[in-house]
Amino acid sequence: MDDSSTVEWVSIADLMSGLMMVFLLISLLFINEAQEKIKSFEDTKSLIYADLIEEFESDLTNWGAEIDKETLSLRFNEPEILFQNGSYELSSKFIIIIDSFFPRYINILNSEKYADKIEEIRIEGHTSSKGMSGQVSEEEKYFYNLELSQSRAKQVLFKSMKTLDPEKSNWVKGLIAASGYSSSRLIYQKNVDHEKTEDEALSRRVEFKIKVKTEEIINSMDFASKLAK
Repeated sequence: MDDSSTVEWVSIADLMSGLMMVFLLISLLFINEAQEKIKSFEDTKSLIYADLIEEFESDLTNWGAEIDKETLSLRFNEPEILFQNGSYELSSKFIIIIDSFFPRYINILNSEKYADKIEEIRIEGHTSSKGMSGQVSEEEKYFYNLELSQSRAKQVLFKSMKTLDPEKSNWVKGLIAASGYSSSRLIYQKNVDHEKTEDEALSRRVEFKIKVKTEEIINSMDFASKLAK
């Protein structure tokens, strides 16, 4: 190989090395950006949780409710407060609770801090595995409870929306959904033998869940991953 060929080969190698460094730098920049967005996402969840606790802490015991920090779920756990057994009609006590709870809840989420960071507000209806008396199959019980949980979630949504002024209502309509999950997400407790058994009372519940926007984070991480390959 003559000297000119050697020089040409070295130049190409240097060029490829330079390009690899550029792509590596771009990839690192996007990874860093994604990490910052993940931190911002976690910070937003923590701030929402703190604001929810500050607003509702004094009410939670009376409402038979709790707030989960990880899922941002505000869970109403007392079935006797919510509905009559086997019915989707809201109890008079639960109507009073919603009248107090929902406008304050939306005031937090629709504030300048969070309004553009909320992807979804979901009302979930859940039942225990019980349902329908007599000799019925597990499948029949499941679909009976599915219809019941869906009807309950829709009734809670209907009543909740009635508590808002038109401006807040229009914002919420673009984000809110009501879903029934039947007995597919039961809550369990450990008995004296450390075996898991269904907690029928806690399984019969209504949850308000908040989903914070994550699309930008996912897109950043996907792009960085492609560059790194």
